[in-house]
Amino acid sequence: MQFYNSGKAVVIISDCADFDPAALSVTNRDVDRVHRDYVDELRDAIKTFHNHVVVYNSPLQFMKNIEKHANDLVLPYWYGINSRNRHALVPAICEAANIAYIGGDTYTKTVTNDKQLCKWHIEKAGLQAPRSTLLYAPNEHQAYAHFDYPLVVKPLFEGTSLGISQDNLVENQADAQRLVQWVFDEFGGPVMVEEFARGREVSICLIGHHQKISAWATAERYKVNQENYLHDKLYAFADKNSEEGVFALRSMNLMVPQKVLDASFRLFAMLDKVEYMRVDGRLNGDSFKVIELTPESHLGHDAEFCGTFISNGRSYHEVIKMVVDNSLERAGLL
Repeated sequence: MQFYNSGKAVVIISDCADFDPAALSVTNRDVDRVHRDYVDELRDAIKTFHNHVVVYNSPLQFMKNIEKHANDLVLPYWYGINSRNRHALVPAICEAANIAYIGGDTYTKTVTNDKQLCKWHIEKAGLQAPRSTLLYAPNEHQAYAHFDYPLVVKPLFEGTSLGISQDNLVENQADAQRLVQWVFDEFGGPVMVEEFARGREVSICLIGHHQKISAWATAERYKVNQENYLHDKLYAFADKNSEEGVFALRSMNLMVPQKVLDASFRLFAMLDKVEYMRVDGRLNGDSFKVIELTPESHLGHDAEFCGTFISNGRSYHEVIKMVVDNSLERAGLL
């Protein structure tokens, strides 16, 4: 194996943040950063198959040392804070320096970070998405006057359910107007208003490159003692930060229709350099509506991407190796 026997490094660029998730509020942007414990977990997993791993805690720190890494492989795992371009920065730096890196390129990260823009790609691939609109001012109520309630009101560019509680699921115009104003006040605009999709909270997780899907798996996130809890609710900030064991993942490989999988594979190929990604949505019978695309998936063992593969029989270390091997194969380094 050309890369593994060459002394080259896997370079992780991550936030390495220290915080107590249980102490964070729904508006605290720290929750969208990668905790140091997950960075250590990822580093240790890579070291099971490749001993040379370097970690930087910011793109700036990486740039100061970039000449050391001309022949290495970069793993962007930096989520940044308060910037709509945060996921695209490390791929852009790597491309400018001609350094190989894992995951989506600047185009993919930019398109998918915009929840409205990525719907064009979703529908072009043959998948469905809930009807939605963007508001650039709090008083643009006519933009969603013809929508069917309940509606979901959320920030356009935030992740990790930042700013999302069950209050964001609104049943009438008065509540919608109140939530729109609140989101503008807390996060600025644009604000997305979207028809709510009922059903199972399902992730389709993909690894591959170009037209090739190397591995895929699907899973449902559900509440352990109340299995239908999420069918009519949002998977909100408080749910994602609840105590361990309250929510779990279970395989949906036999439940997701083949036509949905095929369309997800097409979408993956359309984006070109993506390499690993979650397609998150709601499954209601044979109908699957995509809520968002996540090529900057959290790589913790208990998060949706790795957890979905684990719920289908893979180990955490195996999933991480598949992600790295896939990127090396695309770059011609394997």
